Amino acid sequence: MWAEYWTSFLMGESALAMEALILQLLENSGARRSRNKVQEHLDELRRFWRHEALTLAKARKGTGYEAWPVPQNQRDLVFLSYKAGVAAAR
Repeated sequence: MWAEYWTSFLMGESALAMEALILQLLENSGARRSRNKVQEHLDELRRFWRHEALTLAKARKGTGYEAWPVPQNQRDLVFLSYKAGVAAAR
């Protein structure tokens, strides 16, 4: 379950992993005690989701780039191709 959730999260397809994590953290007394630190980490995950995962997913979809994960040396090409309106950056 978790592997699928996090893969989908990293691919920008679903935030279900964060939802499941939050529900698990609510049940954890240590997480409740450290709620401020936990909230900071959750905020960072949310920022990653919005600014990294969703952005890359949009660029992959817009260019037709299907490989996953996107190798670091291909990320710039995918983003530049997306901004230029070029399909299938490979």
